[in-house]
Amino acid sequence: MASITTTQAAGFSVGAVPGRYYLDQRPTDQFFDVLPFIPIEGHELIVNVIDASEANGPGLSTLADAEAAGAAISGTMPTITTRSFPLKRISAEMPVDSIIPTKYGSHRDILAGLINIKVEAVRDHCKFLLVRGDSSVNAEEFDGLVRLAAVYSQQTGAASDAANGGTVAAGEVELILTMLNPRPSSENCYLVMHAKAYKHLVKNSYTDVEYITHQILGQLPAIAGIPILIDNFIPLNETRGTSNDTTSIYAVMLGEDLGLCGLYPAAVKGTEIQVRGPVVKEGTDTMWYHVSWDVSLGCYNKGAIARLYGVKFNN
Repeated sequence: MASITTTQAAGFSVGAVPGRYYLDQRPTDQFFDVLPFIPIEGHELIVNVIDASEANGPGLSTLADAEAAGAAISGTMPTITTRSFPLKRISAEMPVDSIIPTKYGSHRDILAGLINIKVEAVRDHCKFLLVRGDSSVNAEEFDGLVRLAAVYSQQTGAASDAANGGTVAAGEVELILTMLNPRPSSENCYLVMHAKAYKHLVKNSYTDVEYITHQILGQLPAIAGIPILIDNFIPLNETRGTSNDTTSIYAVMLGEDLGLCGLYPAAVKGTEIQVRGPVVKEGTDTMWYHVSWDVSLGCYNKGAIARLYGVKFNN
């Protein structure tokens, strides 16, 4: 790996470009903007769970009973299982020739700008994994929305589960909302989709979109009272049958003890993305900086996510 060139470094010169640099056309990610991140002790979040679903017959209700005076009282105990969400490391390194900060700008200013590029790259890779992370393909990734919805069997296909995908029919967005359980209120509930999927909805079966005021993001479109978050890290090239131009729409619940939340080590609270350096390698005049983030996506409740796949967003 090489340092940035002196020509590139000259572009950071205060006299040449006072505003430093701008991240051109960076994908919108409102899901990341509202996802809560919590510190955890240890290297993973372990969640003890009891299956309380009633989908295939009585669930938690079987642990109690109605009985006459003097009759036997139910003493059945539930089965407790665990799910774990280990932290994964996202990292990047940056070499800078020592001539760069001395000749092309103050040491602090130019290095701060260069390091921030890598910090934002690490952050964007986390956004990417929040959707597409799959530990079954790459053990060093945490599981994102696509993988969690599949593992928890919380998904269905658009256009009545058409073999090759299709247009989202009326009621199918509400269908994935019904898959969220338990949902005591809609306060922490969201629909998450690519901007082109939102365009698809308002063009076809959801032409009458309402708007609500969100405390962080301001005015947001909503369906069935549930605000829509635009996440352009959601792919537009998902395969459904013979179609490779489909996308997905998600319904999620966010929050600790309730649904989805980001995870990071308690030991680095306040400085979650770590910057280390400079380290000068022997025989070189290059300074190396390392940027890393130990992070994951935790899910307290299988019913906190649902996916509508096979959305033909160009329809």
